[in-house]
Amino acid sequence: MAYADGVLAALRPRSLFASACPVLVTLALLVTSPNRPVRLSLDALTALTIALLVQLLANLSAVFRNFHRSFEPLKTQGADGRVVINLLSQTQVRRWAIALVVVMLFALGGCHVALEKPPRVTGGAVALVAAAFVYCRFVDELPIVGLEELVFAAATGPVAMCATAFYLTGAHSWLVFFYSLPVAMFTLSFLILKSAKDAPFARRMGKSSKSLALRLDFQLSYQLFLLLAALSYAALFVLGMGLGHVGNFVLLASVTRLRDIADDFREEQLEQLPDAMAKLGGLLGAGLALSITGCGLLLY
Repeated sequence: MAYADGVLAALRPRSLFASACPVLVTLALLVTSPNRPVRLSLDALTALTIALLVQLLANLSAVFRNFHRSFEPLKTQGADGRVVINLLSQTQVRRWAIALVVVMLFALGGCHVALEKPPRVTGGAVALVAAAFVYCRFVDELPIVGLEELVFAAATGPVAMCATAFYLTGAHSWLVFFYSLPVAMFTLSFLILKSAKDAPFARRMGKSSKSLALRLDFQLSYQLFLLLAALSYAALFVLGMGLGHVGNFVLLASVTRLRDIADDFREEQLEQLPDAMAKLGGLLGAGLALSITGCGLLLY
């Protein structure tokens, strides 16, 4: 049941915007690139599958890293009166995490054999999968407040998108890198909003010093959220105008939705805002991928 909850959480829009959307935007950029066009083939499907499985791994590990040891009922008691903790759930999580990694490695290996991928490309992908597994399973807390949010934003934007481009083409793409920056800024604004929403829970659990929103205070958290969200929109608009990707009407239509989210944040109505922001991110990602593909096919 706990694993099923983790799977369902990973399939929610909050997770898809952070896993599938960056890969889809990268694919759209590469498919329409005049210099090194990429076809939608097995390696593209593999890249998307790896992104989703890494998100599953992260969600599954986060559920038990954050809540299992605090809320799991104590089942048995030893003869000397000491409580014996039931570790079955943690064991199951470890087994499923290993199973997910094995599936990812098999997918990379099959793609390597079928498409004769260069060893350095497959090796780099395997190294990233291993790094994700180690981070998700063995890193509980980073020593600096806010560093976890920065790592997640960087992994969602530059790392995921540039790694996808390198895996598909065997070369780096500055175009993908430039588009990854507003993705990272939008993700970081989402994480600040989520931290503000979780701040009361962190205070009750005695983790005020680990909460980014509590360390920044509410006003500064709101201002930083608004700045990053506005910068991500502005960067996407400038990139679209400069590169001919002008068909993203979702970007313009969703400005009012972002304004509503910002107004609710200012008024401290935070309960539903992370889901609303994640859905906005998924909508933006899908609109961006479609507009890039459409404009690219018309231009090239």
